[in-house]
Amino acid sequence: MVEISTLPYNVINNDEWVVTSLLSKQDLAVIKGTPLNEVVDFNPDRLNQDQIISDREYSYIDSNCITEEGILLSAKKMHGEELPARARLIVRQGDILISTVRPERNLVAVVTKEFEGCVVNTTFAVLRPKRILAEVLYFVLRSNSFNKQITALSKGMTVPTVKLKDLKDLEVPDNCFNDAIENKANEYFSLWIERNNNTKSTEQVVEEVFTKNDILIIEEELIKESILYQPYPYDKLKDRLDVGFYMDNKSQAWSVETKSLEDITIKFRSGAAIPSKEYKTEGIPYVRIKDLKGNLISKEELVYIDEEFKEINLKSTLFKNEVLISRVGTIGKAALVDEKFEGAVANQHLTIVMPDVNQVLPEFLVYYFNTTWAEKFFESRSGGAAQQFIKLGAIKTIKVPVPTIQLQQKIIDEINKELKLMDLRAVRKQIEEFTNLLFD
Repeated sequence: MVEISTLPYNVINNDEWVVTSLLSKQDLAVIKGTPLNEVVDFNPDRLNQDQIISDREYSYIDSNCITEEGILLSAKKMHGEELPARARLIVRQGDILISTVRPERNLVAVVTKEFEGCVVNTTFAVLRPKRILAEVLYFVLRSNSFNKQITALSKGMTVPTVKLKDLKDLEVPDNCFNDAIENKANEYFSLWIERNNNTKSTEQVVEEVFTKNDILIIEEELIKESILYQPYPYDKLKDRLDVGFYMDNKSQAWSVETKSLEDITIKFRSGAAIPSKEYKTEGIPYVRIKDLKGNLISKEELVYIDEEFKEINLKSTLFKNEVLISRVGTIGKAALVDEKFEGAVANQHLTIVMPDVNQVLPEFLVYYFNTTWAEKFFESRSGGAAQQFIKLGAIKTIKVPVPTIQLQQKIIDEINKELKLMDLRAVRKQIEEFTNLLFD
């Protein structure tokens, strides 16, 4: 059943016959609050053409300087003669930038102290709070409720844009003007900035924890020992003569015992080739390289296959705590099979590793595979011109540091704790609940 909404004549203007725009005006009438124009000054400081000094260096902000998370991350350095024609606004600390072009991207950011005096492109509106706390307004403008309104008001098929006059008429909920809300907004804003500024890649976290636990010999110590070359016995030479292939990549840098992957693995298996025409929207998960994200298997782009394909590819069926390694294209990418994907089928471009848990914990192994140390090893043993690949025989030779099981678990716990602290999802959920309260 399709719900049909009727529109009163007073919301219809001759120049606005886009359905989303008409519906948005009807919806806006329901929201009770104060017009945005009454609580902020719009574009208060401008830079005229005759004020620009050609050989002076300016700090310039455009849409590329703001992250999807609403953080003003950087400013571009350029001389006056290089500034775009639309670089006409100047910002101060505490101002808020909101993009009027393609507003569905939700590019909203607070100008912090280091960006005081920057020049801004006029594809943004600069809002200077006068009757509302900047942090409160930031969360209002970033909220789903506000973004839906401004997106609905935008016009233009190729580059949707919202007019300044329409933005000024949008209302700020009355719930925004009290001390409790202001205190909470301050708390969440500080936490949001801190989490975003301290975000590291999983790779960085893993390598820092490995180093902190003294299982890695610092490179400077190796130089002191004058390890400049490594002899290699003739009987070990194979059909390749490139030096990198024969180097145990950084194996000399570990203070613990290292073993080849083959020595700590019970079984190696390959994934199954299933044509894309057989992909379904539900059924048995079919895991491809693109589904390996953040050391786990992601559901974002997952495809499925019928049960019959699993039955004829039982050797490619996954079990909990197995490790997947990509060996074509993006080689060396690894992920752990958790309980949610037990019984799934792996793609033919993935190698399935069943670790010997008495020697190495699967999660420790996955974390190691996603370090620069393992990455360089995979690269040194890869081949192919048009598309990189690595043979199973080469994968088996990768050297893995194998500390005690107790130390492996300690390292896993420390990595997981650090990653949890950096996880934005919990903070994002708290902020979403907070902004929902503003519109109640």
